[in-house]
Amino acid sequence: MVHVAHLTGTGQGDYTFSSLYEFIGSMVLGDNGAAYATDGQNIQAFDINSGQPLWTYFSPAIGGIDIIAASSGGGLVAKEFSGSQAGTEIQLDSNGNPSPLTTTPAPGFPSFSWHGDWDAISSADFTLAQIALPVGRLAASI
Repeated sequence: MVHVAHLTGTGQGDYTFSSLYEFIGSMVLGDNGAAYATDGQNIQAFDINSGQPLWTYFSPAIGGIDIIAASSGGGLVAKEFSGSQAGTEIQLDSNGNPSPLTTTPAPGFPSFSWHGDWDAISSADFTLAQIALPVGRLAASI
């Protein structure tokens, strides 16, 4: 069980999630008050103001899962690892339903640039390579 605290100017909200095991590997804030946390195997979406769970996704991938970015409309982009660093980028919709985006070879973990490009390290010669992913809008959380 994981404990999350949300601090505001008027107080603090404390939430626990039994779907996450012992630690949070990464956490991002999406739009409409949604937040996403992962323990490396599960992703928990929840309302940051109430702590109410929105959905939970259990990754069947042997190597686990990591969050890449929140997408607009209450979704999330993540990478499921099939072994080593190879894996599949997936998009989870606002209900936690997955759909595959692309597969990247090891060690290519994609990152989103400020210019709107997706980049990763090529497994052949470890140079920066651009990836062609479907167009998706990332959530603005500023």
